[in-house]
Amino acid sequence: MSPLPDDPLERGLREKLLGRTRADLARLNRALDACDFPTIVHLAHRLGGAAGALGLEDLSVTGRELEREGARGDAAAVRARLGLLVEALARAKG
Repeated sequence: MSPLPDDPLERGLREKLLGRTRADLARLNRALDACDFPTIVHLAHRLGGAAGALGLEDLSVTGRELEREGARGDAAAVRARLGLLVEALARAKG
């Protein structure tokens, strides 16, 4: 991506990612309720990679941590990370 903070393409991609992540929160919560850890790992991996590529480090770290906790099958830790994900989304929105 462009190093320019006001690059329209990058800004558009960030907005798309943030919108998709907000939509994925419902999927993540449903997956957690069903103990569907493979879905949690998949969505978290996608989030961590995309956010990192777009320079959204806080969101990327949260996604990677969520992926790790999902891979461990730790429901309590996943729930805690989902709360942190909501907070990271709010910060990323600005």
